[in-house]
Amino acid sequence: MLWLASLPTVNLTVRLAGKRRPAKRSNQAERGIQMPLINVKVIEGVFSASQRREIVQKLTDTMVSIEGENMRGVTWCVLEEVHSGDWAIGGNPLSTQDVLALAAGNGAAEPATAGAAAG
Repeated sequence: MLWLASLPTVNLTVRLAGKRRPAKRSNQAERGIQMPLINVKVIEGVFSASQRREIVQKLTDTMVSIEGENMRGVTWCVLEEVHSGDWAIGGNPLSTQDVLALAAGNGAAEPATAGAAAG
């Protein structure tokens, strides 16, 4: 079985900032402004601090290249680390070691629990 979880997942949503105001008000600042929220989830211990900063910076740069430089200040990027073993594919937990083995080119890493279930 091939495990491709070494790549982070990226979830892009638009978040409404500020409190919603009654529809009769037309001022955008009073209604809140829409801004992109980039949410990235990675397994803990796979990426170094400098790699995590690079992920955040490059994803922000990519969004700004699409939406315009004026949006940089309101483009949010959150990188969340998921505990090793709390990320599963097909019901099989994936550990930090599984992902590091895959990234090192050690073939198709399979979670240790997948082999135990088969044998």
